[in-house]
Amino acid sequence: MQTLTKDIPLDKVSWSLITASTAASVTMAQYVAVAQDAGYDVGILRGSIQNDPIHFRYCGFRRLRALRTQQILAYETGLTNVADPLGGSYYIENLTDRMEEESLHVMKQVRDVGGMEEAIRTEWLDRQFESEAVKRQKELDSGEKLIVGVNVFTTEQEKTTPLGVQRVSSNSAKQQVAEVKELKRTRDMDRLNDAIKRLRDDGVYIRSMASRGYLGGLSRATYDVIRIMEAMGNEVVIVETLGAGQDEVDVIHIAHTCLVVVTPGMGDDIQAMKAGIMEIADIIVLNKADLDGANTSLRHLQGALAAGSFEEGEWMPRVVRTVSAADKPENLQGI
Repeated sequence: MQTLTKDIPLDKVSWSLITASTAASVTMAQYVAVAQDAGYDVGILRGSIQNDPIHFRYCGFRRLRALRTQQILAYETGLTNVADPLGGSYYIENLTDRMEEESLHVMKQVRDVGGMEEAIRTEWLDRQFESEAVKRQKELDSGEKLIVGVNVFTTEQEKTTPLGVQRVSSNSAKQQVAEVKELKRTRDMDRLNDAIKRLRDDGVYIRSMASRGYLGGLSRATYDVIRIMEAMGNEVVIVETLGAGQDEVDVIHIAHTCLVVVTPGMGDDIQAMKAGIMEIADIIVLNKADLDGANTSLRHLQGALAAGSFEEGEWMPRVVRTVSAADKPENLQGI
């Protein structure tokens, strides 16, 4: 913290959380808490950056939010259990070592029962999940593990307001079985067979790859597979990523053209604000454009693009409406 702020005249800095947005309030409160935990003197800060989240000079939801932020930092994050959470490698190295040790311990347990297949067949894996769930609940009930708003620092309203419980009826399962049977009965078998035939086309190769925990929306082996496909003479290689968050953007480093596919009714106005995703798009595909709300989603996307800053001559992504189920060749014209 001292390194980050050494060139800033802190005695002239003023930030009040009274009018700050939710994200800014929580972020600044976290920095204050972490700085204090690291021994940094935040008392020289002017204004109420050190007062709003600590002495609660304002009321209502913002005061409660600031209080909850401090409580979460103190009781859930573990920041107060280490001397210097922002610096030094010991804490991170220790955490990494513990994760490795515990992972190897679980892997050894799986080997001891005869492998993963045997663990699933004998329901050993299910018992482990149940055991961990019971253990966690006991920790919460005893207060050994604290979760703000669950078993500590709860308001009277939170204590007395019953949580809605979704009860699963046996009729629900019967209804789903009936729906599946009806789907099979009314399914267009000719269309299904055509789709299967296309999958078996000698000119098409489809390979599903597990991410195996690799981040970025791709498998670690994706890069090598693409090179192999190109070496085999495949002119077009299509890579479908996994995930839909702001971090799943590694495909931009390997693809000549990036398509971001969205659908109506899936919070496109929120998706349009995910800069990490929208900034990699060469073309934005609005699929299921025949559904209600497609025009609204289109306006949201076009508005987000119009608000972006594009230099002269820079490519500006286009929004292409399509209905993939219609299986029309013209759907590819925009690409």
